[in-house]
Amino acid sequence: MNKGSGYMENPLRQNFFRAGHAHAGVIVILSLICQMLADAAVLPTPMLWFVRIGVPLAAILISAGF
Repeated sequence: MNKGSGYMENPLRQNFFRAGHAHAGVIVILSLICQMLADAAVLPTPMLWFVRIGVPLAAILISAGF
């Protein structure tokens, strides 16, 4: 990538970057709420760990897709 390509100044790239981080932030907040709900729920231990790991992992994996 060189400075003359205009990649960094591309408005579409900047909008995608901003939108991707906003969605990841919402999913992280949702995962924190799910952590509290998982503590209050009566779930078998394997299912509890699936929920506790799966929801925050979704924020990482969705962002990695972009």
